[in-house]
Amino acid sequence: MKKRLLKTLLIGSLLALVGCDSSTDDTNAVSNKELPTNIRMDRNKPYTVEKGDEIEKLSSNPNLKIESDLNSGKTIVTLLSGEAAIIKK
Repeated sequence: MKKRLLKTLLIGSLLALVGCDSSTDDTNAVSNKELPTNIRMDRNKPYTVEKGDEIEKLSSNPNLKIESDLNSGKTIVTLLSGEAAIIKK
C-alpha cells in the first residue's frame, strides 16, 4: 500500500513539473536570442566577438587589445586595464 502511494505521488509530481502551464500562448513572448547579452570582461582574458557585437565602457578609459585574423574572420578582444563589457547582439 505504501509503495503504491509513493509511486502515485512520485508520478504525479513528475507530471506536474513537466506539464506546468503548457497551455499558455507564447506568441507575444520575446525569445532570448532577440535580447542582447551583456558579458562583463575580465582582465587579460581573450574574448571572441562577432559582427554586430559592441564594447561598452564601464570605466573612463579602458585599454583593449583587438586582434583580427583575416583568414578565419575571427576577432579577439582582450581587456588590458579598466572595465568594459561585451554586448552580444
